Amino acid sequence: MARQRLIYGGLLLAAVWYSMLYSYRGLRFGIAVMILIPLAGAVQMIYGRCTGRLSMEPEGQAQERGAEGVLHLNYENRGFLPIAAVCVTLEWEAPGEALKVTKHWIREIPGNGTANQKVMLQAAHCGRAVIRMRRVRIYDYLGLCGINGSGREERSIYITPVVKNLAIDQAKAAYIGAIGEDRDMMEGYEIRDYRAGDSLHRVHWKLTARTDELQIRDFEGKRTDGAELYLNMHVLDKDEKGAQTWDSYLELAVGLMLALYRSGRLSRVVWFKMGQRDEQEVNREEDIIDCMYRLLALDITQIGGDVMQEESLHLDMDMRVYRGALCVYG
Repeated sequence: MARQRLIYGGLLLAAVWYSMLYSYRGLRFGIAVMILIPLAGAVQMIYGRCTGRLSMEPEGQAQERGAEGVLHLNYENRGFLPIAAVCVTLEWEAPGEALKVTKHWIREIPGNGTANQKVMLQAAHCGRAVIRMRRVRIYDYLGLCGINGSGREERSIYITPVVKNLAIDQAKAAYIGAIGEDRDMMEGYEIRDYRAGDSLHRVHWKLTARTDELQIRDFEGKRTDGAELYLNMHVLDKDEKGAQTWDSYLELAVGLMLALYRSGRLSRVVWFKMGQRDEQEVNREEDIIDCMYRLLALDITQIGGDVMQEESLHLDMDMRVYRGALCVYG
């Protein structure tokens, strides 16, 4: 719009100089420059407001924390008159960060056409970020005046953790150590005859004594139906320290879920919000992703509740896995 304003300023100077010649033509020219041209721009601006449509769409509903995401601002002009510029004021509310307000311009939108602008988004912490249209302003072709346009959209973007790839044998050790060697938990494994190469640590001595044949606990043969992982969380503040703690906890929680599931040791994840129990059944790996999104949507100032720690396998906020008071991982 700077070029248009420069041209318009030149026309105003020409009108003043022409009028100084005491010519009626100069006065008419000055009136046309000062009134008719802005009036035509105002008509164009109002018409554009009535016929235009602004939308915003993120590239995907999720992005990894620390990575850059893209938001597309699209303006569709359904009228035959062009629109010089649209200024969009956005609010970016990300977990653990102060509210950010930015302005973005979409320029030179042709009649019966579209124009777009890319906005880069980045969040440092996990959770649910929100991008809102705070204000939309449409300017006339010369940029002399503007009018507020319609458009108050809001989009949510999930900021996902950087998932840690935990060793599967460590996850197995966490679960097997939790149930105990002498505990008879048939839902956690199946029994089969001894085969050459089997570890003696897996021998089920009670059944072996009754049958006089070596019986083996097979942890690979059956997925645990009753294994529950409790997420023992407590309330965090919505500040930098709270956000960092939540990042670390989610990264370990999701990595542990995946490792336990892939080793056949997980069927349900349980957590508490405002003391109310919530859970996610895990029958396939996609269920863990769904669970992650549900955790990302939580308000960290409302998480937590009473976990029965005597027997439960739970991940505590100290980033360790416990079976009761016994630490089995971390």
